[in-house]
Amino acid sequence: MDLKERLAGSQAKIDELKAKINNATASAKAAYGMKKEELRAEIEDIDAEINEMNEELSKQMDSDFGDLEAAADLIDEEIDKKIDAGKEKAQGNIEAAKENARLAKERRQSKINTARLKLQMRVNAAKAKLAGKIEAHDKAKQEERIVALLDYADRCEELAFAAALEAELTILEAAAEAAEYTEKYGE
Repeated sequence: MDLKERLAGSQAKIDELKAKINNATASAKAAYGMKKEELRAEIEDIDAEINEMNEELSKQMDSDFGDLEAAADLIDEEIDKKIDAGKEKAQGNIEAAKENARLAKERRQSKINTARLKLQMRVNAAKAKLAGKIEAHDKAKQEERIVALLDYADRCEELAFAAALEAELTILEAAAEAAEYTEKYGE
């Protein structure tokens, strides 16, 4: 095998190693990207659940408000009947009914506001917890990547040093062969 064939063989091996390194890098990047997408999908699922809870709460509030309006209508009808029966008696009942309706409405509004506040606090806590997990995961992945790159750099450095020693040894062998050639053939 002459020098050109040996160089071509060495170049082919180097190209093969480069291809393997590129494939490994692409695989690592794909795996890293998939985990981020899974976390994003989880966040979107949680947001969807939160939106569902908000819609259910709105429907419940609309229903409760409709019940309060119906109750107010019933109270108004009752008041009209009592006014017909006796103006003085009806006036006292009207005031009591209005006060009871107002108190009931205030209690209901207070319960709704409390439920909303609790739900919002749970949502915020869940978002904060999830954001913390995502940040910790990203940080750990980046630390792993840095350590892997440093390890790889160390291995490359060792390999380069070994290759440099091999090249120096090969140059010395070639010089010895050239000296022997010159002694034998005189050129």
